[in-house]
Amino acid sequence: MLCIASRLLTVGNSLLASILIVCLLLTGCAGFRSGVESAAFVEDQAADERGRIQLTDVALTLDLHNQIQQNDFQVILFVVPVMYDPIDKPRYDEKDGIRLLLEIQPATADFHFRPEHVVLRVDGRVLEPAAVSLIMVRDVGQFPLDGLQAINQSPAGLDYRLAVPQRSWQFILKFAGPVPKPSSDIQLDFSRALERPGKPPLPTIRFRSRPWSQGYT
Repeated sequence: MLCIASRLLTVGNSLLASILIVCLLLTGCAGFRSGVESAAFVEDQAADERGRIQLTDVALTLDLHNQIQQNDFQVILFVVPVMYDPIDKPRYDEKDGIRLLLEIQPATADFHFRPEHVVLRVDGRVLEPAAVSLIMVRDVGQFPLDGLQAINQSPAGLDYRLAVPQRSWQFILKFAGPVPKPSSDIQLDFSRALERPGKPPLPTIRFRSRPWSQGYT
C-alpha cells in the first residue's frame, strides 16, 4: 500500500510539474509582427505613426486601414523561437472596400468640410465618397462631445462648419473600390473639400508605403 501511494504521489507530482511548466510557457509567450502600410505625406512632410500631419493652420490624421502583415515571429520564455510566418496577410477584410479615417483639427475658426468634393485616386482610377460618417467630435483633453451621430450618410450637399479652434472632428469616408495595397499610387485631393479661411487650397496628399511593427505577449 505504501508503495502504491508513493507511486501515485510521484505521478501526481509529475503531473503538477507538467502543468506548471505548461503554464510557465504560456505566460512566457511573446511575438513580433511587421509589415507595410500606407502613410500620408504633404509635399515633404510625412505623417507620424498615428497618421497625423501638422500643417500651419490644421492638423490632419489619415488612415486607409490597409496594413499588410509580412512577418510573424513567436518565441516562448521570450527566448526560444517556436514559429515564424513569412506569408503576406492583409490585416483588413477585403470585402469591406476602402474606408478612410479622417480627423480634422483646425487651428482657427470658420473651416468648412464638404465631403462630396473629396477625390481619391488609386493607380489613376478616380473615386468619390459613397458614404460619410461623423463618428466623433472632441476637444483637447476632454471626453467626446458627440459620437456616432451621423452614420453612412450620402455626402451630397453636406457642409460641416468646423468653427471651434483645436476641436477635432473625426469622419469615416467610404469609397466603392477594393482596398489599395501600400505599393499602389494613392493620391487624395482636398482642394475643393476643405475650405481654409485666408489660405490657398491644400496641396495633393499622397501616400507611400512604409514599414510598421508590433510586439505582443
